[in-house]
Amino acid sequence: MERKFGKGALDRVPRRSGHLPFRSDAKKCLELSLREAIRLKSREIRVEHLALALLRAPDPMVGPILAGLAVDVPALKRDLELRLRPAA
Repeated sequence: MERKFGKGALDRVPRRSGHLPFRSDAKKCLELSLREAIRLKSREIRVEHLALALLRAPDPMVGPILAGLAVDVPALKRDLELRLRPAA
């Protein structure tokens, strides 16, 4: 490997510290997901929280896409919340 790619090619690459850069809309979605998790008293953020955040976010693409798919948004929200309820 060193002959092909140079000396030190097999050495470990140090990891970068810090956070991954997110666009502002991705940050907003993660923030809303956290708010949904807190509202529903969840101990973790799951994919359902992300979906609820996308439904809550003022994104101009989400509404037309769901309308084109004939999605009943209130029913979808209810179903997502039901999935997040702890099993009895």
